[in-house]
Amino acid sequence: MTQREQIIQSACEIEAMPPLAVELINLLQYPDSTVDEVANVISHDPASAANVLKLANSAAMAPRMPITQIKPAIVWIGLDKTVKLVLQSIVANQVRQPIQGYDLSPGSLWAFSASAAIATQVLSDLNQAPASAEAYTAGLFQDLGKLVLGHFVRSDGNAIRELAFEKSYSFEQAEREAFGIDHAEVGALLLKSWGIGGVIHDAVRWHHEPEHAPEASKPAAQSVHIAGQIVNRAGIGGGIDGSQYHP
Repeated sequence: MTQREQIIQSACEIEAMPPLAVELINLLQYPDSTVDEVANVISHDPASAANVLKLANSAAMAPRMPITQIKPAIVWIGLDKTVKLVLQSIVANQVRQPIQGYDLSPGSLWAFSASAAIATQVLSDLNQAPASAEAYTAGLFQDLGKLVLGHFVRSDGNAIRELAFEKSYSFEQAEREAFGIDHAEVGALLLKSWGIGGVIHDAVRWHHEPEHAPEASKPAAQSVHIAGQIVNRAGIGGGIDGSQYHP
């Protein structure tokens, strides 16, 4: 079995994204999704429902009277902001772990992911790009592939480091040269295995090479690419690879 095949097999074995997240992400990709549909999904997860109610009743949101039901809470907070809140809490639990192959300490990948998601949203809004909400989610998910690939980089990363630091390869190019696959493709495989497709899948898959993204997904892939570059250069959540990606 080649290393590429081993990596793909490992991706298939990783813990699935909670069904709640998948349902919300798929709703996010349909502009006609309603508050009722989102409320119905969130209501089936007590922890997420509690977080939404907590935010709706916070000092920052300043409701006139306590909000005790999910649908009014979503209306008060806003549909997009509610979905982002729930997705952030779910993704945070997935990516807080250290990733030794990339020298990412506990919480570093989450710091990068959250910052890149916000930067992606800002860029999409400034450019009045379509699929702005999906771009935010793709920014949040762009480096999920490192959860799988980190083990292989740790065990057999000398070739990657040599290519990246001595021969000036972009880090994802060094991954492909060494393993036959990079973290962007692994992340896209994870999303596909969880039932997440469309713009989010495409933007994650091509966030280092946005020119190769399908036309409909290209604006999101471009925003994710630039956001990742900005956050890496700001030194937020970076690992050994942070300065080794070429814009």
